[in-house]
Amino acid sequence: MGFVDERGMERDRERARSGVRGVRSGNMGQMSAFGGGNLVSTEVMRLKETINPAHLECNPKAARFFVIKSYSEDDVHKAIKYGVWASTDTGNRRLDTAYREMGNQGPVYLFFSVNASGQFSGMAQMESALDYTNKFGCWAQDKWSGSFMIKWTFIKDIPNNQFRHIVLANNEGKPVTNSRDTQEVMFEQGKEMLRLFHNFKSKNSILDDFCFYDKRQELMELRTQMAAHGVPPPGPPQPIPPHMSGMPMDPMQMPQQPQGGVNGGGFAAEERFAQPSGAEYR
Repeated sequence: MGFVDERGMERDRERARSGVRGVRSGNMGQMSAFGGGNLVSTEVMRLKETINPAHLECNPKAARFFVIKSYSEDDVHKAIKYGVWASTDTGNRRLDTAYREMGNQGPVYLFFSVNASGQFSGMAQMESALDYTNKFGCWAQDKWSGSFMIKWTFIKDIPNNQFRHIVLANNEGKPVTNSRDTQEVMFEQGKEMLRLFHNFKSKNSILDDFCFYDKRQELMELRTQMAAHGVPPPGPPQPIPPHMSGMPMDPMQMPQQPQGGVNGGGFAAEERFAQPSGAEYR
């Protein structure tokens, strides 16, 4: 068991180094390196009061379900912080159509997963149709048009192995963990995922790293402002020394995801599958 735990810890550190996700310390003490002790922001405290309900209707009479794949956890952080999301043009149209078709009949649920993270990170509900004229300007990549409002129901890390038994007939019978962005999950399978999100007891979530991503967002916005005024930005991130590989990192030392997707080497098969040529990923 110790070997498995050590492997898991090293995998998480590697994902943090590659920019897929934060360090997930499980407590805010890890953030002291960035100016603060064991502090939990009022924003995170407020969020924790409104998510992961003890009671939820897991057998809705009507609902639609979709998988959301994000290139980076930076964007999931902003989606939680601002209650907004945007996908590719194709994904936006698909989600907007589903929301308008459902009307008042039932919710449209979105299951969030960061590409190559090996897990789902939360579930949100669409709260509005797509506004094609309102572009949210703070995504990690400036390529997403339009936006719609969302409300988070669950924010928790759930490993892919909890979902691999759920296969989708509308995706060649592949596990739901093999899904592309805005892949629809059919009704019965969607309700099973809803039950798993409700019942799974998770010790970690992106909220553990919220201060990390807040600071990272501030620094990224500062770099953008400096570039707009012709001020040279700081030099490229330096490699992390081997003896510091397990320590919390400066937020700007996490490299950005490449435009063409993330490197799937060393991760589960469904994550390598998640990057075929021409695949659409948010």
